Amino acid sequence: MVNKVPYRKGSTSISMTFLIIASFIIASMVAGTTFYSTKIILESVEKFRKNVELRLNYKILFIGGGFNESEGCIFILLENRGKTPINAVDKIVIVYGGVGVTFKADYSRNMGSGFWNFREIFYENSRWDVGEPILIRIYNTSSLLPPYFVELHLENGLIYSFRFGDKIG
Repeated sequence: MVNKVPYRKGSTSISMTFLIIASFIIASMVAGTTFYSTKIILESVEKFRKNVELRLNYKILFIGGGFNESEGCIFILLENRGKTPINAVDKIVIVYGGVGVTFKADYSRNMGSGFWNFREIFYENSRWDVGEPILIRIYNTSSLLPPYFVELHLENGLIYSFRFGDKIG
């Protein structure tokens, strides 16, 4: 004689209810993760697109630079080769240095250690026009050793880095 286990109708419907609820929870989690991941990807693409657009409109060309011992400053000659003038030249943040040291210089019309200023070569309009070279002087009393570097942090978030003064040979 074989013992048959009695069939319980109630336990099957409770099990099915739990399975349906669990599947809805899992589907919601997958949908939420997919939505969040898609949002992050779209934000990254938009950020990349804006950066490319900025890089197309703003381009700074390094012409030359060095250290002027008589004035105690690093000088750098740059040209705006982009499609857009840079209106707030005095709002540029400058980080500079030499071998093993880094400094941040603030803008000032006066010459003094820890400050920088600029001179427009063609137009005196406090704007860096397209095609215009400017001379930037960064005053520093510490003895910097080459190679020198200068980073320009523009107000729009772009950063341009220049390294110069390497000894050849």
